[in-house]
Amino acid sequence: MSVAASNVKRCRVRGSTFPDVEEALVLWLKKARTKNLPVSGPLLLEKARFFATQLHHDDFVCSNGWLSRFRARYNIATRVISGKGAAADTDGAEEWQNGQLQQILTDYAPEDIFNLDESALFFRLLPNRTLVSKGQACTGGKHAKDRISVAFIVNMTGSEKPPLLVIGKSEKPRCFKGGRLPSGVLYRSNTKAWMTAKIFEEYVRLLDRRFAAKKRNVIVVLDNASAHVQVENLSAIKLVFLAPITTALAQPLDQGIIRAVKQTYRKNLLRRMLLSMENNKSYAVELLSGIRLLAYSWQQVEPST
Repeated sequence: MSVAASNVKRCRVRGSTFPDVEEALVLWLKKARTKNLPVSGPLLLEKARFFATQLHHDDFVCSNGWLSRFRARYNIATRVISGKGAAADTDGAEEWQNGQLQQILTDYAPEDIFNLDESALFFRLLPNRTLVSKGQACTGGKHAKDRISVAFIVNMTGSEKPPLLVIGKSEKPRCFKGGRLPSGVLYRSNTKAWMTAKIFEEYVRLLDRRFAAKKRNVIVVLDNASAHVQVENLSAIKLVFLAPITTALAQPLDQGIIRAVKQTYRKNLLRRMLLSMENNKSYAVELLSGIRLLAYSWQQVEPST
């Protein structure tokens, strides 16, 4: 969420106990919206606390109730910039999970059961909700076309996260020169930044060698996407492909983990942009910095997610 404050009154608003805090906050919000930076409710509260401290208001109580009153005083509403949804066969997924899948998983400990899934990430794209003055059009910032594909893999307990696989369009991105990928990330490329059967097989064989070196036998559950081919002669990994109708509901990664990673990534990206704004600096999101932020955000996602 973010506030577009171009039409917000700068004078003291009736009913405000701390008008100086609110005026400072509104000016900050106006600056953020000038740069098309969305600001979430929690971030708004955090900034309000900061201004209250700077202005020596020790009795300032920054709560969700205060935020609601602040938004009402300044005629601020929430707008959705964009969004999409998906559906799946709930009955089919439940039948699969309670029947065939459970039977397959019986011989494996929870820490040896992994889920692998891919998702696209627009690594320059900010959060898709914004707080705006009522009646104001919600145009958002410049929508980035920079898309990468990311393969996530995590075990059932959330205690183990093998290397992420990032797939970009450039084989040798210029921003990689002089910089290193973070540990726990692999990078591959093709012209469309998509997972291919060749990249998938290479990735699975790499994971297989790692598990075999630790003398482990694991199972990897994944959907039946065209790039997910059966890989022969694996030493440590058993691949289990889900039926098409159950994919979205039978995979933990599809049920909220990947969404949590993306939300965390965009919050981290926004915080860095806002910090740069406050210091009158620009923050350019290159592929390498985006991958580093992704790796950091992935580690922030708790096992309980």
